[in-house]
Amino acid sequence: MVRMVERSRKLMRTTTVSIKVMKWVTDVFKVASKEHNRAIRRWSIKDHYTEYYCSLKYNEYGRYISFIAVQGDNSSIIITPEITVNAGWGDIAQKILRLINVPEKDKKVQIVTSPVWSYLLKKQSEPTDGHQKGQNPLLSKSVGPKSQHRGSEITDKDVLSRCLVGKVLISPEETPPLNDIRKWACNTWKSSISINVHEMNDSQYLFEFPSRIEAEHVLNGEWQWKKAKISLGWWNPTTGCWPEEVKRDWVWIRLLGLPVNLWSEKLLKTIGDQCGGWIETEEETMLKNHLRWARIKVMGDGSKVPREILLESDGYLFKIPIWCELPATVVVALSMEEEDEDNSLLAISGLRINWNKSFIYPVNEVMEIHSLVNILGGRVGTLPTAYLGMPLGAKSKSKGIWNDVVEKCEKKLVCWKSQYLSLGGRLTLVNSVLDAMPTYMMSLFPMPASVAKRLDVLRRNFIWQGVSEKNKIHLVRWDVLTTGKKEGGMGVRHLKKQNHGLMMKWLWRFATTEHSLWKNVIEVRYGKEGSWTTKSVNSPYGVSLWRSIRNLWPKFSNRSSFKVGNGMKTSFWEDKWLGQRTLKQLFPDIYNLNQQQGSLVGELWTGQGWNLTFRRLLNDWEIQRLTDFYSILEQFKGTSSSEDKKRWRYLCTSLDNLIFTPRDFRKKRHLVSFVDYVLAHSISPKIKTLELNCDYLQPSRRQLNECLTFAVEKKVENVVFSSSEEERTLELPKSFCSCSSLITLVFFSCCFDSNVVVAWKSLKSIKLEDSVVLENDHLVNLLSGCPALETMELYRVEGFSRLEIKSSNLKRLKFKEYWVPSDEKDHSLEIIAPYLQHLEISGDLYDLKCRLVDVSSVVNAKLTFNITCIKNILGEESDEEEEDSCRDYHRVLRTFVHDNLQKLSCATDLTIGTWFTEVMCILQFKGVPIPELKCKYLTLELRMEKFNFYGAAVPLRASPYVETLNIDMDTSYFDGSQCHFELSYLAKADNVDLQSWISCFVFPNLKNVKIVNSSRVCLKDHTEQGYDQLFKLSEFVLKNATVLEKFIVISKTRECKRCSMYCISAYFYQLAGQLLGCPRASSNSLIIFQE
Repeated sequence: MVRMVERSRKLMRTTTVSIKVMKWVTDVFKVASKEHNRAIRRWSIKDHYTEYYCSLKYNEYGRYISFIAVQGDNSSIIITPEITVNAGWGDIAQKILRLINVPEKDKKVQIVTSPVWSYLLKKQSEPTDGHQKGQNPLLSKSVGPKSQHRGSEITDKDVLSRCLVGKVLISPEETPPLNDIRKWACNTWKSSISINVHEMNDSQYLFEFPSRIEAEHVLNGEWQWKKAKISLGWWNPTTGCWPEEVKRDWVWIRLLGLPVNLWSEKLLKTIGDQCGGWIETEEETMLKNHLRWARIKVMGDGSKVPREILLESDGYLFKIPIWCELPATVVVALSMEEEDEDNSLLAISGLRINWNKSFIYPVNEVMEIHSLVNILGGRVGTLPTAYLGMPLGAKSKSKGIWNDVVEKCEKKLVCWKSQYLSLGGRLTLVNSVLDAMPTYMMSLFPMPASVAKRLDVLRRNFIWQGVSEKNKIHLVRWDVLTTGKKEGGMGVRHLKKQNHGLMMKWLWRFATTEHSLWKNVIEVRYGKEGSWTTKSVNSPYGVSLWRSIRNLWPKFSNRSSFKVGNGMKTSFWEDKWLGQRTLKQLFPDIYNLNQQQGSLVGELWTGQGWNLTFRRLLNDWEIQRLTDFYSILEQFKGTSSSEDKKRWRYLCTSLDNLIFTPRDFRKKRHLVSFVDYVLAHSISPKIKTLELNCDYLQPSRRQLNECLTFAVEKKVENVVFSSSEEERTLELPKSFCSCSSLITLVFFSCCFDSNVVVAWKSLKSIKLEDSVVLENDHLVNLLSGCPALETMELYRVEGFSRLEIKSSNLKRLKFKEYWVPSDEKDHSLEIIAPYLQHLEISGDLYDLKCRLVDVSSVVNAKLTFNITCIKNILGEESDEEEEDSCRDYHRVLRTFVHDNLQKLSCATDLTIGTWFTEVMCILQFKGVPIPELKCKYLTLELRMEKFNFYGAAVPLRASPYVETLNIDMDTSYFDGSQCHFELSYLAKADNVDLQSWISCFVFPNLKNVKIVNSSRVCLKDHTEQGYDQLFKLSEFVLKNATVLEKFIVISKTRECKRCSMYCISAYFYQLAGQLLGCPRASSNSLIIFQE
């Protein structure tokens, strides 16, 4: 118990506090002294009937600690401010500890001194000359050179032979004290009753056991101290010493006998800077707990520390000795014979043996291994280990050899995660650093699938999550990220493929390297098969490393070919030196008749040709096979004086995407020969894309059929065959019509056979273009044979009059420029697609009337087609006075447009072209009511003629729910193709006041308006082109849109073709300026002009 007395002038109070509470107070002071931020913390403890509360707070004068003791109704408080004169709260804590740590007189302490401890004390007490240089006194010897040998032999050899050296694998700041280790050792190793524990340098402990047997029993186990692993090993003379070549970054120094008047922090820092650079001062020195020396931590290895230093103070000059606390350094002494051997090696090779790095590794159990070490030198090592960064003595397919690689990658990620990197930065680090870290190991050992998966998880999470600890959505599949950038990926390496590629380099070196030691060893060990590789490895033991490399030979041989020189390494029948397959595979019947089945190419080739002999005369039906055989051999041009070589095949033969573009070839025949070679030598089991322009191939049906047959054999997913020649028609073979791997199909100028059933079960997108003839029967056959079809595009097709889509999977239909046959009387087309969601009809339809019978599910519709007057189609000359000669024809068109608008009234996104707005304008003047449109997004694709802007107001008035309006003006000029009937009605728009016509109408939902000009029409005479009407329409929208937010005017061009001036840019800039002065119904609307 501790009694505390508080005295004042009028009051004296006495308080008794237990040792437990006082220790708790010192802990609070220590924690508070280490924190310097203004944080509020609280502690509490209960002792018997008293409760103690502590709070760390701050006010305007600084930080303070308040202690409150509560016992029943009585309470007392002590407030301790932070003192900056001395060490503060830390100094108070040390004084309290010195007060309460009084040894008990009744407790008897028995001190047991072991022989090891006596020996250490004896050796430390001996005077040495090398302690100033950091030599260990335990290793210092005074014997002559003739008696020197490696290792220090102590007098009590039996004692040290049963000692273990242990170290707790934690940070030096958390190293446990000696008493805790002694208690732990006695409780854990209960069989070792008389165990002694001594503390050594470098946070190590020496454990002395009664016998070596008990020490070996402890060494074979795994031990932990508070979840921290303890590393144990036998004592050796170099324990606790530093190798001579290892340099320290810091060292402790002691200023012996430093006078008290010189004991200041500023002076200690000055002395530390003179000794290499001050780092820190020991806490005991700052607290002045002892005055025998001052201890400072300085930078460097101690070489810059002087033996003494001169200090001047108060008229006196002091010489202060300095002791540098350097650890012992290992200096290996050689015997005379071994010194002679070392000198001989140095004289011959210029190299010196580093005995500290020399190990002897026993395989299995080796008797008297320590005696062998004493004779040869070095130390005893254990397998598995690492040599030159590679695992030695471990199984090549073991997962444990990859632990270091995974740990290095994880450590890199920990450093990177502390930085805020963008997605591009993280991807760059993965491609440049993380992918290269396992390369060294992958060049020799096969990577297990679990290790590759683990590294993929690390890379994938770092790319998408970064510093975030939460799981985020991975926006792109991993197989897409690991594809090349040219194929649309991110270029992240595929570890398994990279591993196989690096291992196949050994096969390449084996085939191309001559007179190499490692190649000779492998040839002798496994035997040779032909001239390029070894025999297949089938033994189950001791061959797993080369077996994993040799198993890649089939894949390697498929991606390599032979360059025949003198032909003395290439087998005539067994090697692939002519084409993709061997002659034995191409002509097995000729091979069976030949008498030279094991011959080389150089042995069968003569200056006059091939010297082949057969077992018998050939029959008549075998003559054609022999003719084909010799036609293949005609490709060979003869031998040369150089040796045969192995070479990589063309990269194109192993590609998954084959896209042949004519611009890469100067002549057509080059493309033809290249296509033939790639199709004949392709080794990829499956091709994803095959794109080819048929105009650059020879006009033979056989060659086109070969391309389509290749697509069937290689299970091509995407096929694109184009042709710009109208005379050429691609007929589909029967085998191709049943290709089950097709996903995307694009055909130019093809025809379908009505007798062939189409069965493209996995086809999702099809595009037919350029003079494709499709009858109704063909279309039914096509749609029924493609149940998974989702998108259908028909460009410039003809022949069918009814398009009925019953499949619920087909959601998108694009229809452009239907060609009407001249012999057809009824030029109409009916579209029945109840499940269709996206419909687009564009281009010139001539006089085709496209009727939408059932399109109830359409959400997005685009009607930008144009229908020509019947007079222009027939080529009749119309009289200007007879404007109503085609009145009946236009009446049918108006009815057709009105019906289509009703069918599309529920579409939310609607795009209308110029011709459609013109017909709607005529309907408005005729008094025909326009169906109400429920679209929210309305796009008008208009020409620059002045008539179209009046027609723009008609669909705008019919769309009260529209929220976004886009007006896109194209580059078409007014060509005058309308007949007089159309012109007579469209001319009425000049005399109509646009604002008075629909002044009563309000746009209650219109929020965004965007006008885009992409034309290059000269605007010097813009009034003739109708741009004034554009301003009026824009002004009307601003006045009647009550919730308008943005009005954007975009000009994609600046100068026109006629005047080559910036007239377009100037006009639209002027238009935006005029709109800024217009009154607006919405006060929050913005007018934006962009170029």
